[in-house]
Amino acid sequence: MKKKKFKKIISAEEFFRLKEMFSGLAEDRTLALEVYNNSNFQDKEIVDLLMAKALTFEPRKKFCDAIKFVYNIPSKQNIYAFLKEEEANEIYYNILKDMGYE
Repeated sequence: MKKKKFKKIISAEEFFRLKEMFSGLAEDRTLALEVYNNSNFQDKEIVDLLMAKALTFEPRKKFCDAIKFVYNIPSKQNIYAFLKEEEANEIYYNILKDMGYE
């Protein structure tokens, strides 16, 4: 019998731990990508968007290339509008708040 993977919402702690790993050395980025791709997050599109927004410069480019993220990274107002439209969980608003967007 095949085990069914359940989808979960990323916690703020997981998000920022992965962000730190994506911003680190090549080995850290590789491990982060494996964890990220195998975590089966419920709202993958939102998590991808937030991670792309949280990363800067080369780590952002490498992340976007690795997951084939092609969305134009929006401003914080556009992210809030997107989250509201998707009726996202409060955790995503908290991640934005912890990133310095209020």
